[in-house]
Amino acid sequence: MKKLALWVSVLGVLSIAACDQNGGTEQAEGAVEEVVEQAADAVDAAGDAIDAAADEAADMADAAMEKAADAVNEAEMAAEDLQKQAGDAADAAVEKAEELKDDVSDALSEGS
Repeated sequence: MKKLALWVSVLGVLSIAACDQNGGTEQAEGAVEEVVEQAADAVDAAGDAIDAAADEAADMADAAMEKAADAVNEAEMAAEDLQKQAGDAADAAVEKAEELKDDVSDALSEGS
């Protein structure tokens, strides 16, 4: 933005100098109008670049959110699977403990 202001200032001074040398106010006005148009075009181009960058950043944020959501879903599924496996292991351990208890009871009954 500072460069743009500098160029506008320089071209304004040159336009005034041209007016003094050629005696043409119209020529100076034309040069100033051209500088103003170029500045407006530069501002428009900068605005377009900012809009494009914002759109790209939004797209990247959306993609990151989708990946995060997928990772959370996968983690939840893995946790559910582990919970089921732990439950199955606990059920098997309880069943085995009951079998051992019955075996010990039977052994004690036979030994008495």
